[in-house]
Amino acid sequence: MKISVCGKGGSGKSTIVTLLANEVRTRAYRVLVVDSDESNSGLFRMLGFDKPPVPLMELVGGKKKVQKKMTKGFSSGESETGMRLMRQDTIMVDDIPIGYILKRDNLRLVCMGKILQSLEGCACPMGVLTREFSKEAALREK
Repeated sequence: MKISVCGKGGSGKSTIVTLLANEVRTRAYRVLVVDSDESNSGLFRMLGFDKPPVPLMELVGGKKKVQKKMTKGFSSGESETGMRLMRQDTIMVDDIPIGYILKRDNLRLVCMGKILQSLEGCACPMGVLTREFSKEAALREK
């Protein structure tokens, strides 16, 4: 099952995600939390991790490379929903490299990326990566 939690800033998204993840985990299910909030950087702490994972944006070349790919795609008439950043059609959670995923018991955490300073640009690359990852992430083991 895939669940998406969205809403305005300060509406309690991180709290709801933390509560849901912990409850499902206590029922012996494996849980993957995908942090796609580009501005709030505290979810990893709420989930009990000491540090955040390396953003998956870095795994696909970084934000600037993705922005260039998006610009090139738009120039050739490609839609944002059709853009591909990852090579594989199916993303197996167990294949995500160490550092890009944090693990504790049945809980896993990945992060798409963050806007770390003002004037850094839009969150569009994180949105494209989140859409693709959410679509291609496999819920079952190999």
